Amino acid sequence: MSSTGNSSIRIGSRVVSGALLALAYGFSAYAAPIVFGGAEHNAGYRYLLLLTATLLLLAAHGFQVIRKSQIQRLDSYGGGVRDVSTDVTMSVWEIFFGWLGLASALMFLYYAAPATLLSEWHPRIFLCIVVFLGATYHRALVFVYSTLPFVLTITLLDAWSAWSEAGLLETAAKLGFVALDLGLLGWAVHLTRSHGVFTVSELELPVGPGRIGGRLCAVIRSRQSAVPEAGYQLDLSCIRQFREGAGRSSGEVLFHFRKLVRGDLPGARFSGSSVPVEFDLPEAALASAAAGGARISWTLRATAQLPEADFGCAFETPVRDSDDGWASPAGWTLSDLSGAQRPVAPRGAQRVGNALVFRDEVHPNASSELITLACLLFWFQLMWLTTASGIDWSTWAMFAAGIGFLGVLLAPWIVGHETRIENGQAVITRRTPWGKKQESLPLDEIETIEAAPDGWRTGLVDATRYYRVQMTTSRGKRAIALSHFREKRLAEAVAEQVGEAIGQAVARNQAQPLSRVG
Repeated sequence: MSSTGNSSIRIGSRVVSGALLALAYGFSAYAAPIVFGGAEHNAGYRYLLLLTATLLLLAAHGFQVIRKSQIQRLDSYGGGVRDVSTDVTMSVWEIFFGWLGLASALMFLYYAAPATLLSEWHPRIFLCIVVFLGATYHRALVFVYSTLPFVLTITLLDAWSAWSEAGLLETAAKLGFVALDLGLLGWAVHLTRSHGVFTVSELELPVGPGRIGGRLCAVIRSRQSAVPEAGYQLDLSCIRQFREGAGRSSGEVLFHFRKLVRGDLPGARFSGSSVPVEFDLPEAALASAAAGGARISWTLRATAQLPEADFGCAFETPVRDSDDGWASPAGWTLSDLSGAQRPVAPRGAQRVGNALVFRDEVHPNASSELITLACLLFWFQLMWLTTASGIDWSTWAMFAAGIGFLGVLLAPWIVGHETRIENGQAVITRRTPWGKKQESLPLDEIETIEAAPDGWRTGLVDATRYYRVQMTTSRGKRAIALSHFREKRLAEAVAEQVGEAIGQAVARNQAQPLSRVG
């Protein structure tokens, strides 16, 4: 896009941002006297005004975040290829529809139930929200952004009622919940901004497009520093897309290449992260083209697991027919670019007496912490606010839903595995808050040790698949040796470590060689 077009986008975004802020604060100024002005308006009407003002303020400041992290960065690198990732856009739409659903439910409640009974419906509404979000609770930001406005406005109204009816102590306690809610919102905004910075990464092509029979040579630049423990995973795919009419299309992956790199290009004068990219493109590959209803495109995707917002970006990369005059850019060397290496495997065996011991090491990420804290906070908050009028079926249902949520969310912290290799046995111990369970597998019966899926855990904008190390014996028995790995390649590296340790133990015991897969 030209600089003139980018300038128009920036000016337009500034106008829209100003209009949204004016609308949000203008409506808030109109609503505040009505919401807190007394009993001349019923509780349901005041509640809807407060919810609308809250959503307008969040929308206005949310657009400010998008404008600063996305639009103002246009032309920041000059000549770079802009990221085509849609993670942030999809999250915004999911949050919008979540809020729309809440607003619709509240409007239905307002017209279907007497306003004086509104407080008795709090647990039922929250229970419906829990059920509705049951399929999406692995998405931390969606859960927080869609549920927080409801919980926050209920707490504000109850705090206002407590000031006039219950006194200072109860009001202070409820305002403490409000402060915690706002702190949780600030943390969610921080994680959103971190993820948004990654999605506006850019791909520099200092020697031009990739060349068939030559190389694709580039650097991914991100404004935020990132040091992933296991490096970056690069995936380059050549895709043929077909148009089938009526707006439908299909695709076929013709070539796929994968590489692990360490990142942080040596000598790069850049304050953020630099990910080196170098792929050899075979002669049989096809160049980027679009003709006859078919389109050939090359997509480069970079991912990495981080303690907070996981790194992820994707680019449509131009590839040409011939390798004419390829030259290494100034300051680059082949060793800088190739950088492929095996991932770091921090979990090594510890020797305890004559035994080798492998233990789970939990590496919590901010997404899981955020949604766990949100569930705890919202759960206790709503339980306290709704049980004042008595405990009914909905309160008990909400209590059971909260227990179910916490059991799944806290699994990596409360369930652990230990594998001890000694005396020709692999002794596996599984620890839970309710006790521990042990089972022993003869080493000479273990046939495979592999990385396998371990279910889904919470991610920032989408669920994250976890992995485990699994053993299988010649009798078909399976046992989980270790779990809670956020990356498959890390689980595979640890599976290889466990396999080597078992192989050495079998050799010492003069048993049959071990066949390993993993």
